[in-house]
Amino acid sequence: QQPPQQQQQQQLPPHSSDPEEELPRVLLALQTVYAPNVGGGGSGNNTSGGNNNNGSSSPFDRRDVADRYLTSFQRTAVAWIVCDRLLSSPPPSSSNNEDS
Repeated sequence: QQPPQQQQQQQLPPHSSDPEEELPRVLLALQTVYAPNVGGGGSGNNTSGGNNNNGSSSPFDRRDVADRYLTSFQRTAVAWIVCDRLLSSPPPSSSNNEDS
């Protein structure tokens, strides 16, 4: 009798040593983890495919997968470069207040 957790383990995308490749993945995973209304998967507010993952836009359609990706990303050498770029990049344009 194996725990049901092993059945739900989804393959994580491989990490890249290229910050330009890794940055969009990390941003996408962060958006998934911190999305306001994303549950365990059955609420239907994901992309229209739900958990159907045919190489579509995001391997991070589930919060648990995105969280595991970010946790493993922290151990990579490129994490410092990616995080530095995240911190030094301008904030998203959600507000139009350019000058402080």
